[in-house]
Amino acid sequence: MSAAEELVVWHLDLGREPQPMGRETIVLLAAAVHALATTSALAGPEVASLPLAAPAGQDGLLGMLRDHALSALQSSPAEVLAGVEREQLLAAYGTEQWADMLTAAQAVLHHHVQDAAGEGCPHPTIRDRAPAMARARRQRMLTDLEGIEGEQW
Repeated sequence: MSAAEELVVWHLDLGREPQPMGRETIVLLAAAVHALATTSALAGPEVASLPLAAPAGQDGLLGMLRDHALSALQSSPAEVLAGVEREQLLAAYGTEQWADMLTAAQAVLHHHVQDAAGEGCPHPTIRDRAPAMARARRQRMLTDLEGIEGEQW
């Protein structure tokens, strides 16, 4: 789940719309990561080589969400995902809420793909996005530190 969470946090740090819909967006992305990693026979650190958007004829996370979001969620073990959110997502399938959550998850990936394309990387992997996510995390920590330093004791 950590890769999915980092992707969402980066998106939130830059204040993009639509805003992800809580943990459900992370769980949906994590299910897509798990499903694509499983079909690609990847595990551990190799999972970072999964493309967010793949060239034609290849599998990527956007395609997994577009074409197989429900089966990805169903096939992901509850112990890998947050069980309560997974069950809520499964129960929401076919509703407007499901469509909104799916749109939010896709928006996170589209945002990453657009940012990476601006840096000359049209088909970024999770690993390719690591530096941008680390920069955002560092900036968030610095902002938090500045806030703490300004507090009255």
